[in-house]
Amino acid sequence: MRGRREHASLGLWPPCDPPTHDLKCLHYVELDGDILAWCRWRTSAGMSGLALSPEGLSGQHNTTNSGQNAHSAPPGPPYPPTTALLGGVPTPSVDDPISAILMVAFLAAAAAHQVIFQKNKKRGHLFVFSAMMFAFSLIRAIALLMRIVWASNSRNVQIAMAANILTMAGTVIAFIVNLYFTQRIVRGLHPKFGWSTPARLIFRFLVGMVVASILMVIAVTIQSFYTLDAKVIASDRVAQLFAATFLAFLAFVPIPVLIAAALLPKRFQKEKFGEGSWTGKLALVLFTSSLLSLGAWFRVSTNFIPRPQNDPAWYLGRAPYYCFNYVVDLVVTYTYIVFAFHRRFHIPDGAKGPGSYMDEKRLSASGNETPYISSLNFSKSALSLKKPKAVAATPRPRSEVTLRCLDDDSADPPPPFFGPLKSLPRLPSSMNGGMTT
Repeated sequence: MRGRREHASLGLWPPCDPPTHDLKCLHYVELDGDILAWCRWRTSAGMSGLALSPEGLSGQHNTTNSGQNAHSAPPGPPYPPTTALLGGVPTPSVDDPISAILMVAFLAAAAAHQVIFQKNKKRGHLFVFSAMMFAFSLIRAIALLMRIVWASNSRNVQIAMAANILTMAGTVIAFIVNLYFTQRIVRGLHPKFGWSTPARLIFRFLVGMVVASILMVIAVTIQSFYTLDAKVIASDRVAQLFAATFLAFLAFVPIPVLIAAALLPKRFQKEKFGEGSWTGKLALVLFTSSLLSLGAWFRVSTNFIPRPQNDPAWYLGRAPYYCFNYVVDLVVTYTYIVFAFHRRFHIPDGAKGPGSYMDEKRLSASGNETPYISSLNFSKSALSLKKPKAVAATPRPRSEVTLRCLDDDSADPPPPFFGPLKSLPRLPSSMNGGMTT
């Protein structure tokens, strides 16, 4: 108690009566064993600033020298957030119906992706992206279920933390799927560059950064719920902003890459893969990438503009939360189902290197030669230069040799300039060796 009074007497708290200023607490800190709160204050005369508010423990209130009543310390750990969250704290009457409808829609999408994956697997067509979209839809449904549970337990900080983490974690699966589709389109349009080592390393770096960024977001989010240290909270916020910004950038990457791949001149023949036209493949990935990047950039922009919990902005309401988090993802997963992405982006098994996207059937149908010998799949016997073995001809018996008379009705008529020909005289049997005509 003495330490808290000392902080107040040092002028850390604005020396004004409660009715004369507006107080908004931002976050809590721990100093010398005492719980303090960073608060923004503003007087009726227009003066404003930041100050440390002395906090009482276990719901006890402490009166400072200026007559200010301090607030009670937050329960925890984990500690409740002090800034307004996107979507706010859910309530059963409003959030349960919306979350239930969206959850059923995501479960139906997950079932459709799983059915498609199993049918293709039985046919020998292993398309792992159907399984990834199944996991994507299932995680979104679980996140909505956690929001329903949170609405009935609004004071449970652990449930709130789990619901927010699941909301952030699910979308990155769609980011990775679009990056793989972008790689396949680039390899089909520009085989030499798409299969080169620099392009392969850049792609692996991008996919690895998606995984690393989401792990960073989850780690610092959990840490921010379990600390009151101002320096740690500030560091966690910087890491959250960096990771969220980088994820939004990765969601946007397929758009400029695909536009450049479509506009740049092709030095080699395009390698068609899957079903559908090139325009359909490009439109599908560009549309889904635009939706995913829109949701990602909206989420990161709200993090750059924090608001107090008791004064949220309009963009932190329920409508933007559900639209930019779940409706966007729902449109993406159903777009993949409706436009049969498992057929459009299928490539031959074991495709490695330029030319491997075009199989023998597609080569014979196109009638064009590819500049890569490896894609022709020549056998060793076809390229052999050895002289083939001669096959001995077996003479037919003389008894089977017959002569066709030229005056036969079935014979072709002779040219007119030769004139009519008479029938050949029948040879004696002694001269023709027993041949019959």
